[in-house]
Amino acid sequence: MAAETGFHRSTVGKHLETRGIDTRQLLLQPEQIQEAGKLYEAGSRLEDLAQLYGVSDTMIRTHLLRAGVKMRSGGRQRR
Repeated sequence: MAAETGFHRSTVGKHLETRGIDTRQLLLQPEQIQEAGKLYEAGSRLEDLAQLYGVSDTMIRTHLLRAGVKMRSGGRQRR
């Protein structure tokens, strides 16, 4: 929404919050983190996992790192 309006995301968040709209991202359950780790290790991309679980790719990455999953190097994977 911030990108669409040109306002900073924190400004948009504050306006939504004053209208009673919760903008916090949902946390993943331990079972979801374990499943996401297996999917990531099998080749799934962080972006795809984020979409699957309805969170940001940064949140997926954070959860996977905390769970001890080794991150692949950035860039496009070869097939």
